[in-house]
Amino acid sequence: MNYIIYLLLVLVVLNPALARRIKGIPSPVISTINKPMSSPNSMIELQGQGFIQGMPSAHKVLLRNDKQKIKARVLKANGDMLRLQVPAELSYGDFDIYVKIKTRLLKSKRSKSNDKLLLRPPAPAKPDLNYQTIQHQNEFADIYNNNDGLDYELLDEVKIGENKILSSYYQDGFQSIKSEPSSFYYLPELAIEDQLEINSELPIESFAINKFLDARYNVSQATNTELNELSRHYYLKTPSQERYLEYSIQLSPVFIEQIHVTEPEYALIKNRSSTDFDLSNCNFADSIRDRYQFSNEIILAKSELRIETNLGLNNTGADQLELKCNETSLDQFVYDKLDEAGFGIKLSTR
Repeated sequence: MNYIIYLLLVLVVLNPALARRIKGIPSPVISTINKPMSSPNSMIELQGQGFIQGMPSAHKVLLRNDKQKIKARVLKANGDMLRLQVPAELSYGDFDIYVKIKTRLLKSKRSKSNDKLLLRPPAPAKPDLNYQTIQHQNEFADIYNNNDGLDYELLDEVKIGENKILSSYYQDGFQSIKSEPSSFYYLPELAIEDQLEINSELPIESFAINKFLDARYNVSQATNTELNELSRHYYLKTPSQERYLEYSIQLSPVFIEQIHVTEPEYALIKNRSSTDFDLSNCNFADSIRDRYQFSNEIILAKSELRIETNLGLNNTGADQLELKCNETSLDQFVYDKLDEAGFGIKLSTR
């Protein structure tokens, strides 16, 4: 139909006398509304057919109910879509949508959409939850604020793992559009392993593990972190327990921060503790043999030490460097590729 309209436009431009005879053209048809529930001053799109590409002003859209009748401005027109702005002065209610084409040369009859446009108060922000984890279903009411004037509801029945909650409110007798959902987790103590599983520390990637099912629940966004001098702690907060499913990592006072694999080879070690560390009984080793024996070096508290020597590092493939003291491994730096400056890119060992 759009091609026919274009042909008619060309004909009447070439021969204006034809305009009086062919002014009546087929009516455009609205098949669907992309956002049937919207708010005043929002953008919506009407899908259909018979629209004129690139001529938004040729389309006259009317929104009407038994109380109001207002024209809407069309911002963009394709052959099968009109994008328009809902007038800000419209009140909440249900509106019929009418559309027609009208120019100096072309005119159609008005057609009506089968669906109504439901204008409602705009959605509130997604819920800002007090807690993102609950252990018992009776804790559900504790995760949101009862005094913010909003109504809360679940997207579905509560289940073990991730759940979603959204909010709305009433204004002028109409319920608002519902908010985007926020996630919370139902992790009953009897069904969940007693510690989180930490796959990555930066960025944090953590999971709660089901004891009875082959299921792991990604709770990274709900995981809290506490960093101490020689330990890291990862846990969830619930209304009844401040540190739920806590997982702790004990840290070595010294660790390998960087290794430069290309020439000159060197390793940078750091002391994260508040006391000096004696390296006399320490050495670097790779997967084959010892590569460097420390003598009387001491690495001061909260400082670093660079060891530049031949460490036998592989610059064409995977390799590792281990820091051992008194035959106990304090840290491993494992890599399988280098950055542009020749430094090994450390792989997570957790």
